[in-house]
Amino acid sequence: MNQGIGQDFDIERLRERLHKLSERELIQFGKDVRYLRSPEANFSKPPLEVWAAQLREGCEEWRRRHSKTKENTK
Repeated sequence: MNQGIGQDFDIERLRERLHKLSERELIQFGKDVRYLRSPEANFSKPPLEVWAAQLREGCEEWRRRHSKTKENTK
């Protein structure tokens, strides 16, 4: 889960990677990043912005996938 740390974080590459994940892998990604944003993982310091950005993108991918499902059931 160290991808995206540092100056070379590429949001487009992350989006492509998230798009390719299975449902189960996307859920695990969200759990992993949520932990990385936690006070326990950051020694009670504020989380790095890179983790917040990755969590936002993971949530956006989740919404993208599931909004289509809801639209198709109407």
